Amino acid sequence: MIRKPIVAGQFYPSNPEVLKKTIKNYLESVKQDKNPEKIYGLVVPHAGYIFSGKAAAVTYQKIVNSKIDLFIIFGTNHSGLGNNFSVSLRDFETPLGIVKTDIEFAEQLIKKSYAENDEQPHNYEHSIEVQLPFLQILSPKSKIIAIAVKNNDYNSYKKFASDVADLIKEIKKKVCVIASSDFTHYGYAYHYTPFTSKIKENLYKLDEGAIKKILAFDAKGFLDYIEKTKTTICGFPGIACCIEICKLLGSSKAEKLVYYTSGDVSHDYENAVGYAGIVFK
Repeated sequence: MIRKPIVAGQFYPSNPEVLKKTIKNYLESVKQDKNPEKIYGLVVPHAGYIFSGKAAAVTYQKIVNSKIDLFIIFGTNHSGLGNNFSVSLRDFETPLGIVKTDIEFAEQLIKKSYAENDEQPHNYEHSIEVQLPFLQILSPKSKIIAIAVKNNDYNSYKKFASDVADLIKEIKKKVCVIASSDFTHYGYAYHYTPFTSKIKENLYKLDEGAIKKILAFDAKGFLDYIEKTKTTICGFPGIACCIEICKLLGSSKAEKLVYYTSGDVSHDYENAVGYAGIVFK
């Protein structure tokens, strides 16, 4: 079974050659690490490449030459369908070809955790799909695990993260966890206008508060910050899971690589979205 692309031609080019060139241009425009470090996880945005492609490139250049065997991708469950932790058992297709799912790992995860096989949310979810062309260019032999995560509580994320980390420790593979998330969605289009003046300044400040919690490996504090501010960080469940997993695997340092907003690209701050790239080392 193949999960067909649903946002090719919208979020990123549908023509394979144009898509390759687009990604390579983004990657060539950012500084490359000469000495690859051990990478435990990443937070990467999932908007249209015209907006968040640069942030994705800055973040993904961290995995150049890292030879990752498996990417565990936590996607935002925008549709709200399916289970709390919905794992796909299908391979994913993009204009660049097929990305294989690690079926053995997926089946073990379903057996040993809250996760269930549920394809329904993946049929409508773009947040995992938009990551794949970058991975196909940078790590073409890697397999994936696609998990759509619903809004839940800290204890559920912590328990699931523990189960995932335990399974990672059991296998002899190099694994990188990806939390696919944009940051605050500001404006009437997103039903979120906590301020109406100094929008750029306040948007940066709002997201910086969340990023500080992530960099401190404080998943509980991150979730509390979201509850307090009501900020519209769509992929917060996946970020919380990513923090906990990376911490359990031995990550000791998190770094913000990039942050900007769609307003910085379009010069329209009436409706703007924040994009951050974060690495766990």
